Amino acid sequence: MWEDLSPVEWLLRKMREGIHMQYATWLVSRELAEAAGRWDEGLHYDQDGEYFARVLLASVGTRFVPETGIFYRNPERAFCARP
Repeated sequence: MWEDLSPVEWLLRKMREGIHMQYATWLVSRELAEAAGRWDEGLHYDQDGEYFARVLLASVGTRFVPETGIFYRNPERAFCARP
């Protein structure tokens, strides 16, 4: 999902295509985080998925920045996730 999408389109594609977007890659403003509400620690699984669904629905959409990537520190092997 490496493109700008509306919140509903992002969620529909995620469910329809079984796609996962690493949540470490998301930048969320304080205002948007406050609008989404508190993290629900009472959930037994998928706390991050439930929270970011609320973040998406409180937003006007996603913006993809193609020049970015994330690095994972793994002592056994180096890994960089890039599109």
